[in-house]
Order: sequence, then C-alpha cells, then structure tokens
Amino acid sequence: MKRQHILLPAVVISLLLLQLTFAALPRYEVIDLGTLGGGYGYAGAIDNAAALAGDSCIIDSVNADEIQVPNAFWSASELGWLYTPGFSYILTGVLTNLGNSHIDGTSPLVTLEVYDGLPVEDANLLRSAQFHPADRSWAGGHFDPLVLTAGEHYFIGFRNVKDLWASHSYDGVPLPIYYGYDNDGTYPFTENGDVEYAMLKFQGTHIHPLRVPADYPTIQDAIDAAVDGDTIVVSPGTYTGDGNRDIDFVGKAITVRSQNGPENCIIDCQASKADPHRGFRFSSYETPESIVDGFMIVNGYAPIESVRGYNYEVGGAIFCYWSSPTIRNCIISNNDADYWGGGGIYCTYGSLIISNTIFEDNGGHHGGGILCDYSDILIDGCIFNGNRAYSGGGIYIRYNCSATIVNSEITGNNRTGINCYESKLTFDRCVIANNCGGGGVWASKSDVNFMNCLIAENYSTYYGGGIQFVGDWREEHTLTMTNCTVVGNGSGQKGGGVLATKYVDVIISNSILWNNTSGEGEQISLYATIHVNGASTAEIYYSVLGGGIEGIYYPHYDRGYEVIAENSIDADPRFVDPDGDDNIFGTEDDNLRLLPDSPCINAGDPNYIAEPNETDLDGRPRIIGGRIDMGAYEYRPPVPAEVRIVPRTINLASKGRWITSYIWLPEDYNVADIDPNSVLLEDEIQAELLRVDEEQQVAIAKFNREELRDILNVGQAELTITGQLTDGTAFEGTDTIRVINKGSKK
Repeated sequence: MKRQHILLPAVVISLLLLQLTFAALPRYEVIDLGTLGGGYGYAGAIDNAAALAGDSCIIDSVNADEIQVPNAFWSASELGWLYTPGFSYILTGVLTNLGNSHIDGTSPLVTLEVYDGLPVEDANLLRSAQFHPADRSWAGGHFDPLVLTAGEHYFIGFRNVKDLWASHSYDGVPLPIYYGYDNDGTYPFTENGDVEYAMLKFQGTHIHPLRVPADYPTIQDAIDAAVDGDTIVVSPGTYTGDGNRDIDFVGKAITVRSQNGPENCIIDCQASKADPHRGFRFSSYETPESIVDGFMIVNGYAPIESVRGYNYEVGGAIFCYWSSPTIRNCIISNNDADYWGGGGIYCTYGSLIISNTIFEDNGGHHGGGILCDYSDILIDGCIFNGNRAYSGGGIYIRYNCSATIVNSEITGNNRTGINCYESKLTFDRCVIANNCGGGGVWASKSDVNFMNCLIAENYSTYYGGGIQFVGDWREEHTLTMTNCTVVGNGSGQKGGGVLATKYVDVIISNSILWNNTSGEGEQISLYATIHVNGASTAEIYYSVLGGGIEGIYYPHYDRGYEVIAENSIDADPRFVDPDGDDNIFGTEDDNLRLLPDSPCINAGDPNYIAEPNETDLDGRPRIIGGRIDMGAYEYRPPVPAEVRIVPRTINLASKGRWITSYIWLPEDYNVADIDPNSVLLEDEIQAELLRVDEEQQVAIAKFNREELRDILNVGQAELTITGQLTDGTAFEGTDTIRVINKGSKK
C-alpha cells in the first residue's frame, strides 16, 4: 500500500546556550532535541552543524569529532531516523512548543514511538508514549527516560498526526497532508499567522566524555575523576608508565574506550618477571557496566596476587577478582603469567563478557590466552591464535565455571586449544583448528556441548586429536556434538577425532567424522571400565562415520561402552576443496563446505527442528531445503549469475588467445567479493585473469581459448561459469554460444 506524505517535524540537536567557560564546563550538558527554527523536513536530511559555529555555542569544549550533530530524516513511513555519532544522551520527556492555533480539546492523542535499528522494518520498539496536542501534556503523565547510545541509529516516529490535520482547513480549503515551502521560500499558510503545526521538543542529557590526555594526563587520572555513567575517551598513541598500566576501575560503572580502535591506541605495560605490570585490574565488585573498549594491551607480566590463600602470578594483561567487567574490541598480545596462568586474562569469582577481541602470542602455565575459575564467562566473536601454556594454550576453564563460546576461532595454540575441568562448556559456531600438543579440546569431569562447529587438523601426541574427554566415576557427564564437522585431526595413540574415557556418555548427531588418524580408533576411541550407572553409551545418529563401525575403537569389557550407530553412513562427504589451493591438507585455505553431490545434503535427522535464528558456521539459516544437512555447513544452492560469453561464435580453427566472460550477480551481492581463484569455465578451465568493475557491478573473466577448443564440438554449446565469493557462497551461470570450424562446410 502506498503511504501518504504527512507533516512531520525535523529532529536535530542544538546545544543549550551555556554561559560557561571551558574550565567550568559540566560533565553533563543539557541539550534540546526539536526543530531548527520551526522548520519542516521531508525526504531529506537537515544538518545542524552550521548552528554550532556561532559564538553562543561552546564547541571548543570537546573535540570536534564528538560534537557531530545527528541528522533528521523524515520519510513517508511517518518515521525519521536519528543518529548519535559521537556521544550518548538521555532522552527525557519535556514538552515545549507543542502546537499552535486551532489545536483544541477535540484533537486526537498523538503517539510518539522510539525505535532502534535501521531499517525500521527490522527495528525494535524501545519506548511508546502518547501526548495531548491541546494541553501539551503526556497522557501517562510523563515520558520515561531513555538512554540513546553513541554510534547507533534510532527512529523517532509520530502516529495519528495526519488525523490531527484532518478536521482543519485554511479559508475553507482542507489543509494538505504534505506541507512545503513555495519556490520563493515563503510558506503558503502564513498570511494570518494561522499555521497549524505540532512541534515536540525533548530535553536530553549529553554525557560529556573525559579525554586523555587532553583533559587528564593518564588513564588512571581520568578514572579517578569519573563518576558512574561517564565515558573516558583515549586519543591515539602508545601509553606507558604509571597511570597507564595497572589501571584500576575502583568499582566504577564507566566506559574507558579508545578514540580510533586498538591498532591506534596501545597500552604498553613494559613489564618483566623482575618488574611485573599488567594493563587493567578489576577487584572492586565491578559490573558489566565497567567497560574496556578498543585497546591493544601488550608486554604485560602478571604480578603476584593472593587468590584463595595462595600467591600466584595471574592475569598478564587483565586481572578480575570478584568482578564482572566487559572487554570488547581489544587486541591482547604478548603477555605472560608464567606461574600460575592467564597470560591474557585471569578471572575468578566473577563473570566476564568478552567480545570481538583477539588473543595472540600470550603465555602462561595454565590458560595462555584466558584462565577462568569459579566464574561465568561469555566469549563472542573472538580469536585465539598462537597462545601457549602447559595446559590450555588458548583457554582454560575450570572449577565450577559455566562458559559459552560463540562465533569464535581457536587456532594454532600450543598444548591444546581449550582445557575444561569440572565445568560446563558450550560451543556454538566455532572453529577449533591447528592446535597441537594436546589436541583441540581436552575436558575432564565436565559437560561439553558442541553445535555447528568445525574441529579440524588438531594434533595430540597421545590421545584425542580433536577432542579428549575424561569422565568422573562419581557422576555422569555428557559430550554432545550436533551439526559439527570433525576432520583431519590426529593422535599418536588413541582417538584421532574423539576419545572418551571413564564414565562419559557421547551423543553425536548430524555430524561428519572423516579422515581423522590414530593408532586405535581413527574417528572415535571409547575406553571405559565401569560406569556409575552401568554401561557408558556412544550414540551416533544421522552422521558420516569414516570406516563405519570399524572406525570406532572400544574394548568389549563387561559393563563397558555400548555403541549405537543409527542412520549413519560411511561415505566421502564430498568437500569443496579439503586441501585448498596449496594442495596441502591442514592449512588455512582448506574448504570443508559441501559440494552439490555430497551425500550429506538433506541427510541429517528428519525430525530436527532448528532453534529460532539458528545458523550454520557461515551464519546462514541452519535448514535449507526442508531437512538439515550433516556437518557444520549447510549446503546452499549456487546463486544464479547472469553470464555473457564473447565472442558469440567461436571458430575452432581460430588462433585467438582469449575467451571473455562477463558476470553479473544478483542485486544483494557484490562482484568485488568474488574469489578470483575460484572462477571456472565448465568446472575445469580456470580464469587466467579477472577484473572487477564495482561501479557497473560486473566481473570480467578471461579464459584460455586453446583449452576451451579442446572440449568443444561444432554446433550450439551451453557453457557454465562457476565460482565462489570470499564467504564461501557459490554462484553459477550459463550462456549458449555457436561453435564453427572454418574448414568445414558448415
């Protein structure tokens, strides 16, 4: 349905005139949200930046990049968007200048709505309230305060505004729904001053950031001056010495963030065993509102801390004790905790939220990247690479922890990627690959759940190349693996893919265990004696099991393991390119997605119901085609591409060098994302050149004409171009050309 244009006010921000000097500037600035000079905006943006240039506005009080004014954009959807680029503010419900003449008690209630997100079709309603245009009051008496966050988009919409205008007219002529200025700049309804409009003005509280080093010389100085709710912004540079290391939040709910990301804002601890220092310390009951955002923390060495009556070197970069901070958008590199552990982060008796953070080249006796005990931890979108420890090279979770690791990569760590002891551990959409010494994951006396994960090319000297799971005679523990790919792992003795021993129940479904190697039990090794409740079980459903039942090693001891393998197959999964472009299995370019003829497609549990918003490892819907696939990746049919091959007629006797193909992708895809090494003609001739025109959204591929001539016959030939995008999405297109031979009668 076509929506009508309606009259809506443009929302912009202006600073309240504050007769203050820079030195006396308050931390919280009062600002107004309303119209600029009573103007209206439709189908365009109004930028109030010019209004800040006057002497009456204090614009030198903070850096210019923090006083970008949100634009207002009103569309026929009756909603406008508001962008808060550099600061946060609290929206409160002060009503001013609401309405003008001819607005009376019969006017309908107008509804104000505030949404997050963009576009509005996918946005969430944050706040809804109604007000009376006639008496300029809130129907509920007030508008609850709402915090708008820096760097986010919001929609502010008005409902029933058009009803407000329906009963009004000017000189007997009904007022149009859409108002605008005449070409000469005059407003068409101003002769008698009877302009009818509803202008809603808000009052907000702008949270003014504290700046390092502009306002405070060190990060600690700024924290000491801050109060709950403050934001500290640290300018680009390398920060060293006292006040810029061993930084303590002292219990404050504040955000300390870099101005331009971790690559440009470095905390160099300059520490050693003889002179230990770390980046941050949390030990005053901090909450998730205590936030570290966007720093590179390097060269830390864990100071000695007293934990549970013992003195340990813990937390090379960050230490958390009885605290629950948030760490995001950081790089934690080259930090150490030689004894006891947590080269990157140590957390005990708390909880921790870590997102979009890289841990690399950190070391410790336990947990090179992270050591966590007696705590809850959420790790989302993180990378652990090249960390080292005697146990838990990347991560060590132990002693009554509950840990969830989502959308993360644990690769190339030494002496296991992850260790878990007496805890609960959940993985979702993770890559655990190329970890050595103790394999990918080692768990004992724990419950571990893998979903939509790739466990590949890990190696253990003794047991469990991919996963080693040790139980507990006192109680039952479970290893659950759903929709996973376990490929190319190896162990020196038992369990190339999975080893489970001592009272563990293993449940595997919709998964692929293939091409793992070991002395005993290439795919799975089960070794048990007496289970606390009788026999342990290994249940394998709707999965690929390399070597079939022979791929499982389990001694038939009395009351040992019971193996159930139903609806599983021993068949090549048909991966796209399991050894990659370099033809070396176990390197980063391996592609373990499924080919169109894979027996794993639509072969998983027919009764499997995906969780809401569940995705595969690529972030695509988990079920495509009505039935789940086996493995971490759901097969997605190729994206249909439009292909044009020139010349349109190919002479087999021609000595030309090239055949050229023009490739267009559907509207939602970008040709710049095409992997140039993946483009093939007839699945065998690789493109020798690929050029991309992003403006025209066309890719131009050139193929060797001589190679093509070898597979063509005279007549009509339908040729297929295939390829992949960098995210693994396949595309395919065909074109028909004419083939002749100059020497023939045709």
